[in-house]
Amino acid sequence: MSNPIGPACREPINKSTNKRINKSTNQQINKSKTLEASSTYLFYFWRLMAACILYQIRSIPNYLAFVRGVMVQQRFIRNRLNPDLMRFSETNDGTLSQQDMQKISRYYGLGVPAILGEMFCLLRGSPMTETERVAATYLGAITGIFDDFFDSWRIPPERINQFIHKPETIVPANSNEKLFLDFYVNKALANIPDRLKFLEASQRVFEAQIESGKQTGNQHIDQSEIEEITFRKGGVSLIFYRMAFGNHLSDAEHDALYSAGALLQLGNDIFDVYKDLQAGVRTLPTTMQSIHELRMVFEKRTRSTFDLFEALPYPKRNIRNALNILQVGVSRCYVCLHQLEQLQKKTHGKFIPTAYTRKELICDMEKPVNLLRSVKYHLIICP
Repeated sequence: MSNPIGPACREPINKSTNKRINKSTNQQINKSKTLEASSTYLFYFWRLMAACILYQIRSIPNYLAFVRGVMVQQRFIRNRLNPDLMRFSETNDGTLSQQDMQKISRYYGLGVPAILGEMFCLLRGSPMTETERVAATYLGAITGIFDDFFDSWRIPPERINQFIHKPETIVPANSNEKLFLDFYVNKALANIPDRLKFLEASQRVFEAQIESGKQTGNQHIDQSEIEEITFRKGGVSLIFYRMAFGNHLSDAEHDALYSAGALLQLGNDIFDVYKDLQAGVRTLPTTMQSIHELRMVFEKRTRSTFDLFEALPYPKRNIRNALNILQVGVSRCYVCLHQLEQLQKKTHGKFIPTAYTRKELICDMEKPVNLLRSVKYHLIICP
């Protein structure tokens, strides 16, 4: 069809007029693109916010249960654990630091029963008993001290093994060892439902700790061996804590919890890149040059863990409630992986931990943007 106006009806256009028209047109196009991008951003932003609100509403019962569990454990710490710590602080010969006390009361003594213990109880569908709480709390309390036997005090392995299997033959050398023996023998062991199986689990933790020494030695160790050591250490540790609980541990649940422990250990290493780098500890995050490959390892372990949980012969509601606790930790790890991926771009696509600052390597989960990302990843994991 011909132009209804026709060429004869057009005004002649000179070069300067043409430039002004082109400039105006480009500005309009750029403005249109900016508005389009802004609208797209706002669309996805509000979509994410709506999902977050719905997620929070859906999670209120689980959240309240979690808060209630933490409060119960904090009360137990005030009434039972803190008086014991005070007793040892009064006779402390200097081998128990303030940091040791804080790790016992604010970290391990709180987290093992209130997080891991609650996950075990949600899975079986019954609340934690007082006996189980005592055992889980004091097993958590000695965790940091036990690690320091290897890492800080360099106690000979034979003596550490004696602490585990023949504590009655040990003459404690200092306040640190006295606290360990008292908490281990009089509090934890005294409330363990199956002592024989617990000692077997303890032996596996001991062996995993010995093996993890390869990560700091001068001997050659490849990434496949680092991965194997990491997963074994995390797996046997979670089974160790599970021994504080009285319900039967089936082979299927053992495998699911072992895999969850492996996943949590890898997640811990992802957050501890800076600390492990300073200590000379070779982990997957400090040795792998591609965060994308590290993410693939983490995702594979996450999928296999969830599959093992979903196949357990427990009510589906119990499984989802237990996984909800695990998913909180997993989603935080994805936030940290995202941060490390951004750092990798600074060094031409190759992850070089020594090239980054402490601030760049440490993932601050108190930042609002990181909390928002954590919710986003949680939604992806559990739609």
